[in-house]
Amino acid sequence: MERGNRRRGTGKRKQKGYLGLLPPASGLRSICRAIALVAFLLITGFTAFGDSPDTYILPLPPPNVIGHSDVTIWWSGRPSDGAGLIGFYYSLDGSPFTFTDSNHVTFWSLSDGEHRLLVKSIDSTLRQDNQPAELSFRVSPMVRGEPEVNDTPDLAVDLPLGVEMRGVSLLGEGDVDWYKVTFPQDATAATVTFRRDGGNSSTEISLYLNTPSEGNKAASFSVNVSNGERGSSTVGISPDSTLFIKIAPSPDEKHPVYILSADYIPASPHGIWEVEDNSSPASATRLNLVEDRVTAIGMKNGDQDSSDWYKLHFDLTSPKLLRLDLSRLQAAGETSVQIFKGAIISDISQVSALSVSPLSNGWGSISFLVSFGDYYVRVSNDQEEMGNTYQITFTLDDLPPGSEYELEPNTVSPQENPDYVTPLGVETGIYGYSWGDGDDDWFKFNLGGKGLLCLTLQRPEGIGQTELQLFNSNLIPISSFQISPSTSQRGSLSVPDADPGTYYVKIVPSGERETARYRLNALLIGSIEHNAQEPLGLGDELRVAVNWTAGREVYLTLEGDFQDEEVRKRFERMPLSEVSPGRYELSYVLREGDSVENARMLFTFKTPQGDEALYEYPERITLQAGKAIINAKHDADHILKSGERLTVTLTSSITDGTASFDIVGGTKDPSPLLRGGIPLYGDGRGNYSGSYVVQEGDLVREGIVRVKLVDRSGTKYEFEIKEPVSIDAVKPSPPSELRGEDVPEDNGFQIRLSWSPSPDPDVSEYNVYISPIPITSLQALSPIARVKGKSCQVQVERNGVGYYFAVAAVDMAGNESDLSDGATTGPVQALDNLPPAAKSASHDVTGIVSTLNPVINVKLQSEPGITPLLTIPDLVRDLPLEEKEKGIYTISYSVPKGVELRDVLLSLKLKDKAGNESSIDVPPPITIDTKPPQIKSVKHDGTRLLVEGDELKVTLEGEVGCQGWFDIEGLVKGIPLYDDGEHGDSAGGDGVYVGTYRVKMGDKAMEAAVVGHLKDKAGNESSMEAVRKVNLDTTPPTISKAKVKGESFKLGDVVKVELWGEAGCQGKFRIEGLGVEGKLY
Repeated sequence: MERGNRRRGTGKRKQKGYLGLLPPASGLRSICRAIALVAFLLITGFTAFGDSPDTYILPLPPPNVIGHSDVTIWWSGRPSDGAGLIGFYYSLDGSPFTFTDSNHVTFWSLSDGEHRLLVKSIDSTLRQDNQPAELSFRVSPMVRGEPEVNDTPDLAVDLPLGVEMRGVSLLGEGDVDWYKVTFPQDATAATVTFRRDGGNSSTEISLYLNTPSEGNKAASFSVNVSNGERGSSTVGISPDSTLFIKIAPSPDEKHPVYILSADYIPASPHGIWEVEDNSSPASATRLNLVEDRVTAIGMKNGDQDSSDWYKLHFDLTSPKLLRLDLSRLQAAGETSVQIFKGAIISDISQVSALSVSPLSNGWGSISFLVSFGDYYVRVSNDQEEMGNTYQITFTLDDLPPGSEYELEPNTVSPQENPDYVTPLGVETGIYGYSWGDGDDDWFKFNLGGKGLLCLTLQRPEGIGQTELQLFNSNLIPISSFQISPSTSQRGSLSVPDADPGTYYVKIVPSGERETARYRLNALLIGSIEHNAQEPLGLGDELRVAVNWTAGREVYLTLEGDFQDEEVRKRFERMPLSEVSPGRYELSYVLREGDSVENARMLFTFKTPQGDEALYEYPERITLQAGKAIINAKHDADHILKSGERLTVTLTSSITDGTASFDIVGGTKDPSPLLRGGIPLYGDGRGNYSGSYVVQEGDLVREGIVRVKLVDRSGTKYEFEIKEPVSIDAVKPSPPSELRGEDVPEDNGFQIRLSWSPSPDPDVSEYNVYISPIPITSLQALSPIARVKGKSCQVQVERNGVGYYFAVAAVDMAGNESDLSDGATTGPVQALDNLPPAAKSASHDVTGIVSTLNPVINVKLQSEPGITPLLTIPDLVRDLPLEEKEKGIYTISYSVPKGVELRDVLLSLKLKDKAGNESSIDVPPPITIDTKPPQIKSVKHDGTRLLVEGDELKVTLEGEVGCQGWFDIEGLVKGIPLYDDGEHGDSAGGDGVYVGTYRVKMGDKAMEAAVVGHLKDKAGNESSMEAVRKVNLDTTPPTISKAKVKGESFKLGDVVKVELWGEAGCQGKFRIEGLGVEGKLY
């Protein structure tokens, strides 16, 4: 296959300049492309394709010497078979390969000299072109200056191809420059580059074909600061085209100089450009296949460019297969392609369709049959972004050997025009596509003989529903069926005894993908024969024969109410052998259980292409080869021992046979046959039963019960019951070396037994017996324990009493060993040799124990029946606790006055009845203080009678750090005493407490005691009375009577006054008016 440009340069130089690409794909498009690629890889499973992608670099104008330093180069690619194109890698002058999903690149400011470009495609299988396309070229700039005036289309300056035009935009005037370019006959596209180094604003570049008007605008682009003041565009042209270029700078552009260049791309099979305006079939771009291949390149050139049209002409003598590959790797929306036969564009003339989108990674492919004539191709642009390019590759090829394709259009009914119907070869099959729900496909085939007609239809990649309709030569419906996801997209119909002649098939799609190919085939089976017109029995032969085309496959399946799944599978898809060309036969001898009533005969006819037709034969057959032994079972659900009964039952289709059963030993048994010929007795209706009583000494490990049946003719049948049977009527050997001992370091009541196990492998456990007297027989005893191992602990009722023990082995069948000397022991005593343990011990003291709260409560939880003793160091020892309830002991102890202990830890001594002792501390430590504070003296300064306003000062000398107060008996209580150096005492904290009381009106206390009190931090209190008593009186003395002896007095007379009142007072009198006072005594 041709491999694009392979011209090699003469050397390599370091690239100097910039690289320009199309804008990157949007985030959504990138995500969709990633999803599509992952989906493709998951579906294909990384299929190892047999080829690699192809890459083609489109040629430069000969002789590959470029007169400008800004160069645009295009390429195209094709993925490996079955894959999709996802992008390209390119490398210039030996630089590392760079990935892009664009099909072109613009190199800016390339250095003078030779350059070499390598490009390779990569497809969705992640395979890369192993022979990258190569292009060698030389850059040798040819500079021209812009001739003014050229500010109107009429004054457009000729721009030579392949040169650098240095133009100038007049500052501040919005100076528009016009150029025009003409092209040689082999040109298919024009490339235009524009660069304004150092620009500060924007410039609009517009391209017009032939006429400089808006209606003929082929493309436009803008350069500004955001894109580095450079841009490029490529437009398709015809050989006689004239391209007008308009340079329109912004008025505020401050950099006048720009560089403009135009060049062309010669036509090649790997790249033919669309030529605008090609928005209708009449203006379609014509494509000519070279060596049966051509690639068209197009883009969305403007908002009005909603579609592009192409025209292909095929001068064929017979139909060929046309493959269409569409690639729009930077797809922003959906791009659809529609192909029509002839210039009349309608649903009737449409032959195929294809859509790509970001979800398909912008790539798709479809193949369809074409014949002589013109075909029109429409490519939609309405959902695309401006400047997004696409490439369509058309490849014409012969049909694969042995395959046929529908020839579109074949949508028209034969009643309207029989020429549109696609011929269908019987036994050949045909492939077809459905480009939409309106694409109904018509086919016609002819039967040369009478027979069974089968039509098959399959669409492996379908997602919708397809209906097949069969018509006779008069277009009268005969039959139909549908395929859908629920039928695995495959189905068939059958017409028995179809007559020779013409038949029509109509394929009606609904909701299908345009790339989901279907396959249709018509099969004609000559005849079907069988010998089961009457029911067949055991040993009969079922014979079936089919006459059909040679080299095919035929299968027979019987469906019915089979009683046995294994039997049903025997009659599933039984192959018929081709005994001679076109003759297929099946011969099957009925075996036991081959029994079914009115079975359906389903024939499957399969062609080498994979077409399968399913046909149900109209007649049904009956097979009556039931099983001789329908079922047999036994009732042993455990290991049987001596005296137990094994019962066997048998169900048979033979009602008068002779039956028996054998008990066959297992592989580990010494004898292969335990018992044989045990009779089974019949009831005349096919039911047989019998039993065997196990004898002493019988031994079978997972043995087999084999049932035997002999009918009247002497034919023998055997059946093995799948459930094994085990019999064990042999006593196991006893254990030995039985030993008994007290369990050390416990509270007694436990004895440990150990023994050497029985040597028999089927011993499952040991029975343990106990007795107060020596054991000589086990008959009157019951086991106190069943032990799996070879030791145990036994609980006894009393400590210090001797007990006797025996141990017997028990096998899996429940047989118990005999008593032996080595399996008995005694007497053994249980002893309490473990000091009593306390589960918990606590007290309720939360503060200081004082005279206010002198009681200490202690609680102990331990084993019952012990004697616990409480000790409080330096205070009391071995106070017994009382057991209030089982295992719970308490004591309440009241501390006497005068005790002072700091951080005392209480302890308990525990003693059990066996004399074992233990001790335990009772945390936390406690402090005891029931000693009252010391008072040395109480004094006061009340040495005289105190009256209202007088102040009584009391001084108490005693223990430091207490709370003090004093009382005046009969008058007042709780007067504070202070030891803080602020209430009349000389210093704080020296044990001298001072307090005062101010006498107020109404106070009266004669010879009243003054009592001082102290209270320490523990709450203990003490008091002392002052030696001297105190007198307080603020009440006036009472006068009950006053008398003067005499009524008148003269000089020298003695006036005597008498007064009766409160004793102990001083009295006086005064004679008003004379100013005379006297005393009363």
